[in-house]
Amino acid sequence: ASTLPKNQQIQACNRFFTDAVSNPKLKEFVVSETHTCRTETLTSPTGSYQGVRINAGVKVKTYFSEQLGLGTLDVDVTAVASEDKETIEVIYAFSTQGTMCATTTRNNAANTTQNQMTLTPDPTCNKFELTKQGITQSIDLLTDKLSPNKLQVGLVPFNYKVKLPNINNIPPSFLALEPDKQFFSEFTNEEPLPALVPLTRDYNGVRAALAAMTLSTDVNAWGRSDIGMHTAALMLDSTQNRYFSNHTPRNFGDSKKYVILMADGSNIGCCYTNNPTGNYDNQYIYFYEPYNTHMLDVCKNLKDNGVEIFTILLDVNVKDTGGPQMNNVMARCASGQYQTPAEETNANNLLECSKKSFCFNVDDVSKLDDAYAQITSIIAKPKLDQ
Repeated sequence: ASTLPKNQQIQACNRFFTDAVSNPKLKEFVVSETHTCRTETLTSPTGSYQGVRINAGVKVKTYFSEQLGLGTLDVDVTAVASEDKETIEVIYAFSTQGTMCATTTRNNAANTTQNQMTLTPDPTCNKFELTKQGITQSIDLLTDKLSPNKLQVGLVPFNYKVKLPNINNIPPSFLALEPDKQFFSEFTNEEPLPALVPLTRDYNGVRAALAAMTLSTDVNAWGRSDIGMHTAALMLDSTQNRYFSNHTPRNFGDSKKYVILMADGSNIGCCYTNNPTGNYDNQYIYFYEPYNTHMLDVCKNLKDNGVEIFTILLDVNVKDTGGPQMNNVMARCASGQYQTPAEETNANNLLECSKKSFCFNVDDVSKLDDAYAQITSIIAKPKLDQ
């Protein structure tokens, strides 16, 4: 049952419907719409609760106008929506590697099969700052649309390491990834690497942690998205809370759980880009198959446990060195439907991120906010009861 006052429920309903018809994937088809939202007492098998009924009339463009002579179609919709009763846990995992402080230029000659790439240092770290902005706005939207204390959020900034709350308390599964016991407790060459933020309802604290995060062109550019995803998986597992300041995730199945992974994925693997530090010439973009395999194993395990995964592939072209492999790992990691399901069933096919519904291929960093906003709208959507 919603804890919001009736007037706020109606406001939330209006925002949701407006968001839905203005969705970039829908708005080009919507000619006009009218809707009314009202609260009423609804009955379910478990009792009565307060919900919102939407009466809507929508005029949409059709794909079959030529065959039937119809250019638009009137659709009348009556739906009953209520705020989902489950709690929601959202982990934002995002890259803090050196290429987040660089701009990429490409030679896109038509007769070349692979891009010639140049990375130029960006002292403003625009990619990183826009990532922080997108996550902050996402948290703002979630806290605005959901009831108080219904939501927990956590942050996993990563390069090729993550910084746990207690660097002397390392999960055994981390040691299986890197047998060096000091790997996750020494950060001489990885600073500034922000510490992760365990799941919390202190939304202002999360916003402050994001605002305080800094990055530099001097940071090594080696990135491991698989470690970011692995860490997010542990954070959502209630049996692993001792490694995350004893935060309180619910058991799998008792809460709706989400991971949003953003990666500057053209160096999802090893260590040659921007190495030595500050060297942006003669780039050799490299992916490392064992890391990709590990990441997909983690993604599959999460999805098998009911976790929904959104992936954002930032500034990676399929003609970049490693571009097809990066598209594939981000598309296969993501939840949602693939454009041609039969292609996805063949493990040998290299999938494209843009063809997977929960994978967002952002080629222009200025559009990063839009990706986070679309993902947030999906997470915060009301449950349709009728």
